[in-house]
Amino acid sequence: MNHPIFKYTLIGFFILNYGCNSNNDNPVGVTQQLNWTQMNKGLTDLNVHALVAIGSNLLAGTSYDGIFLSSDNGTNWAQIDSGFGFSSTNSFAVNGRYLFAGGNRGVFYSIDNGLTWIQVNSGLTDTSITALTVSGNNLFAGTYQSGVFTSTNNGASWRAVNNGLQYNSIVAFAVCGTNLFAVTTRNGEDVFVTTNDGVSWSIVNAELATLNVVTFAVSGTNIFAGTIGAGILRSTDNGKNWSAVNTGLPYDSSQSLFYPVNTLAEGSALVFAGTYQGVYYSSNNGVSWNAANTNLQNNVQALVIKGSYLFAIIWDGGVWRSSFQ
Repeated sequence: MNHPIFKYTLIGFFILNYGCNSNNDNPVGVTQQLNWTQMNKGLTDLNVHALVAIGSNLLAGTSYDGIFLSSDNGTNWAQIDSGFGFSSTNSFAVNGRYLFAGGNRGVFYSIDNGLTWIQVNSGLTDTSITALTVSGNNLFAGTYQSGVFTSTNNGASWRAVNNGLQYNSIVAFAVCGTNLFAVTTRNGEDVFVTTNDGVSWSIVNAELATLNVVTFAVSGTNIFAGTIGAGILRSTDNGKNWSAVNTGLPYDSSQSLFYPVNTLAEGSALVFAGTYQGVYYSSNNGVSWNAANTNLQNNVQALVIKGSYLFAIIWDGGVWRSSFQ
């Protein structure tokens, strides 16, 4: 069945990429409803596209005013204008001491946790960056019109790696061991995978092309795919086969579709889903989902875990925070 994109609007593409057997320093359980607080003091642009935690800092990439930095878990924000400028920021990625940001002016990197930035676009023929990720020793950049580029030297030079990639507008990446997944867009979304660092790509599963996949997360040996209309899908065999895991997720009976799942994040024993109807979490690999939305606005666009905090980006509502109890 084809699930068309319908009346809800999705902007920006966000994903937390972890290996297939990740062991992150993240919370391991939620024992009660999460209680959310808006954390926008100092943010002059509430249209936040991307969020990343590095060291003691939290950085927010915005649509118009560039990057903002918080050193106190989002309580206060300050605009960063050292080398980056006030451009749109769509994605972050971390590779060791290197922090990368991608947006409408290409790729930048910082080696001081986001305080200063250097532009690194040599070899990029398309500087509209929609997604960034790191796989092994390689940095990958997804672009708006020209597919995927890779760098083996932290952005000093780039080359296109699109053999087998049928559609060149990249929505999101996910990394699972040596597998790199890319969501591409045409009328719907197709998912491709490479096992050789982009030398060649193949379609993962033709059925996924009908389900409007927009985001991924990896938890252990499970890969989760968030969709617009079909809820959440799970694969336990590196993407060969997928099954719906939607018990407890919000459903729009007027459209006969699940509300959009805009973002997914993994935190040790938990998987979080950011939806048009707020945040949901699963502690049993997606078998069931529970709402965690006290005081939270709708239309969650991204989720980031930092220590004992879960951060959410809300459509045109900036950054929100909840602690784990």
